[in-house]
Amino acid sequence: MFPRIAKSIKKSGEYQYLVISESVHIKGKGSTTRNIANLGNVKKIGVNDIESLIDGL
Repeated sequence: MFPRIAKSIKKSGEYQYLVISESVHIKGKGSTTRNIANLGNVKKIGVNDIESLIDGL
């Protein structure tokens, strides 16, 4: 598992979310990532909060 920033582009703008992901292998398709938890919008989470969440993993 690892933290990453997932981007979502909508008509109203681009959004970035902090998510916990894992690498998985899907038979016939290859490897991909699966999101385990969405921790919220990066703009609404402070930098110190993000570091605390990541350190707590």
